[in-house]
Amino acid sequence: MAYFAVTYDLKEKEIDDYEDLINQLKKMKSVRYQESCWFVEQNKTAQEVCNALKPYIHDDDKLMVIEFTERPAMTKRLKGTRAWLDARF
Repeated sequence: MAYFAVTYDLKEKEIDDYEDLINQLKKMKSVRYQESCWFVEQNKTAQEVCNALKPYIHDDDKLMVIEFTERPAMTKRLKGTRAWLDARF
């Protein structure tokens, strides 16, 4: 299993425009750790995760998927992040 940080800049500010993106991220073994950032666990490469999410964003949006192998350091985070990390590291 591989771990990824998925980040995005969405140009359309209406959340309804990205409901499918959020639902797809929720279907993956993921947790939202900041407003535009998720940790994702998948048995894929970073490119494959990116390709799986790309259909859910607009052409002018930005999406980045970064694989990580060590527990990330952070200060504040959204609810559920610590438990997600504790279960994996």
